[in-house]
Amino acid sequence: MFIVITDRIPLLFGIGALYFGFRPHGVMQNTAFLFALAVPLILTMPHRQGMAMALDYVLGRSLSGGEPG
Repeated sequence: MFIVITDRIPLLFGIGALYFGFRPHGVMQNTAFLFALAVPLILTMPHRQGMAMALDYVLGRSLSGGEPG
């Protein structure tokens, strides 16, 4: 569940830009916009996966009462 949520965090900036009126026109602007969204998505992948695993672990521990196993 947390992997799906944390994978969408970098895309929020692109969605927000489109929502607030940014419209790329032409091949160069479309390419730059795609590049601006793809680079953070790729570079932060290990961090987002680690955060998702940590959140899953913390939620699992809190639901089990904090007992090991």
